[in-house]
Amino acid sequence: MSVKKAFAIGCSSLFIFIIIGILFLGWAMFGDHSKHVVNAPSHRLAPTQAIGIEYFENPNIAGIVSVTYSISHNDFRQFADQMGWTLTEKHDLTFINTPSAFADRNLAPLSLNYCLFYEDRHPNGGGITVVYVPQSSRAYINTSNR
Repeated sequence: MSVKKAFAIGCSSLFIFIIIGILFLGWAMFGDHSKHVVNAPSHRLAPTQAIGIEYFENPNIAGIVSVTYSISHNDFRQFADQMGWTLTEKHDLTFINTPSAFADRNLAPLSLNYCLFYEDRHPNGGGITVVYVPQSSRAYINTSNR
């Protein structure tokens, strides 16, 4: 085999491996790797007292996590304190997406009139939103990297 032919094969092989690597990286960063679980036994954003845990997670670059569950007011207050979430009463209209909405790709948010609320947003739009609805004893938590 000539040196030119060997060089051409080597460069072509390297080019193909680079393209495959870029495609894999794109799939890993932007692909849909989501998981939707209903009646989960536990979740890192739910205390042990939580029941009926439903969550949606997509660990791609956006890092979306949406969790909802039933829990008593006192138990959720204690959990919020442990997590460092300072809940405030919110009387105006509040919108939150649910795990089912994320899973169905139906991002029509749930609208609530009264809730306990905490939010910490990052400059890139990511962060955490925590909503607790005392009337239904239901918590909603959404986090994202972006």
